[in-house]
Amino acid sequence: MEKEIKKLILTTWALSVIMHIFAPIVAVYAASEQADNVLTVDDQSKYKIEESNTKELKVTDKIDNNLNIKALENNKDSEQKQETFNGIAYLVWSDGDKILYKKFTDLNVGEKIFYFSENEVVSDTDSTTKFNVHADTKFWSSQGNFESKKPEIDKSNDGTGPKVNINDLVGPDGIDYMPVGEPKENNAYVSYADRNFKAIIYNNKFKGLQLGNFESLTYYPGAWSNALTRRESFDISDTTKESPVVFDTVLIESSFKLKASSVGDLSIKSIEPLDVPEGAVTISKVDNEYKFDFASRFYNKVVFKLTDTNDHEYYFMINRQAMNVNVRGDKDHPWEITSELYFDRNKSWEDYEINARILYKDGSTKIVKMENAKLIGDGLGNDEVIFENDEENPVNNVWPKGKGLKRAVFKTKIDNSEMLNVDKIYLNVEFTGSTDSKYAGNYAGSGKGEVIDMTKEEYQRRMK
Repeated sequence: MEKEIKKLILTTWALSVIMHIFAPIVAVYAASEQADNVLTVDDQSKYKIEESNTKELKVTDKIDNNLNIKALENNKDSEQKQETFNGIAYLVWSDGDKILYKKFTDLNVGEKIFYFSENEVVSDTDSTTKFNVHADTKFWSSQGNFESKKPEIDKSNDGTGPKVNINDLVGPDGIDYMPVGEPKENNAYVSYADRNFKAIIYNNKFKGLQLGNFESLTYYPGAWSNALTRRESFDISDTTKESPVVFDTVLIESSFKLKASSVGDLSIKSIEPLDVPEGAVTISKVDNEYKFDFASRFYNKVVFKLTDTNDHEYYFMINRQAMNVNVRGDKDHPWEITSELYFDRNKSWEDYEINARILYKDGSTKIVKMENAKLIGDGLGNDEVIFENDEENPVNNVWPKGKGLKRAVFKTKIDNSEMLNVDKIYLNVEFTGSTDSKYAGNYAGSGKGEVIDMTKEEYQRRMK
C-alpha cells in the first residue's frame, strides 16, 4: 500500500494482494470455543473494503481510537502523488485539549524495528509533554502536508492562536494520515506506519515477548518475509488466560522459539502449557531462547502461562494456523467463505479438501465441499490460471517470497436467505483419498474445526 492513502481504485487482483498480505497479520482471538480463532479480513480490519455503485473497490481508512478519517470518495481530481519515503514522520497525539507532535527522522533503515521508551518521546510543541501510549487519539503523519499545519498547532498551544480541533487537522484538506495497522497493546503503541517503518513505543509497564530466530523457521508465508509486515514483539502485560497475546506460526511448523524482548524488563522464571496432555508440548531453553516442540498437528492452539522472577503471571497463545479465513457478504450479495490454505510446497492442492460443515439454528447440518478458487494471473496482464501459488517461487515473482509453502484458495457461496438461518460454520481440512472403508486423515481443524460464528453482531447487521 502507498504511504498516503486517501483514495485507491483497486483492481480485483489488487484486492487479492491486500487479502494475501494483511490476513496473516490480523489475528482475531475469541476464547468461546477451542477452535474459535478464525483469521479474517472483513469490516473489522483497519482497512474497510467497500463496494461502490460503480462496482469499483475503494478503501476507507479508519483509526480505531476515537478518530475516524474518511478517504476521498468519487473525486477523480484528487489523486495522490506517490513519493519515496524519506525517513521523516510525525507522531501526533492528544493531551486534553492540546494537540502535540514529535518529529522523527532516519526511520527508513531497511527492516529495522524502532523501539522508543515513552519517556524519551517529548513533544516538539512545548518541549515538555511526554507521549502517552494511552492517549485517546494518536497517529503517524508523513512529512509533506504536516509541515504547513505546524504553525497552527504551535500557536494553539502557546496561547497566541485559537485552539485547534484535532478532527480539523486530518482528512482530505488536512494532515496526511499514515495508516498504522495498530494492534491492541496494553502498554505499548505498536505502529507499522503504512509499512514504511515499524515503531514500538512502550511505557514502564511493558513486558515484551518476541520471536526467536525467524530465519530458523522451516515454513512461513511470503507475507511474513518482511519484518515490516510481521509481528515480532508483543506486550504480554495485563494478559489473562482468557485473553492471551497470540503468536502466529504455520501448522506444519513443529517447533517455535520465543524470548524476552530486547527492551523492557521481562525476566522469565518458567513457562508451562495449559489444558493439554503431558507431552503435547515440550519446552526447552537454549541460551536466551525458549523452544516449543509440538507432538502433533492436533495441538494447534495452545495457551501458555509465563511466570516472571517476581512471580507475576502472564499468558500467551501459540496459534499454529493452516489457513486464513475471510467472510464477505450482506443482504444484497451472496455470502462467500474463502479459505487460503498453506501446505508443504512438495505437495499439491489436490492432496487436500476443505469441508464446511454448516450448523443451522434448528440443529440440522449440511456438509459442503469447498472448491478451488483458481488464482487468475498476476495483475500485469499475464492472465494465467493457476490452482496454487508456490510461496518460494511465486507467479512471475509478483508475490512476496516465503519459505517451504504453497498456497491455494478455496471458497464456497451461501445465499443470504440461507445464511439468516446459519448458526456456525466449521471448516475442516482433510487429506483426499477417503473411501467408505478408509479415512485418509485430517490435516487441519482440531475439535470441531475452525469455527465461524455467524451469530456475531458483525455478521448479523450485514444480513438485515
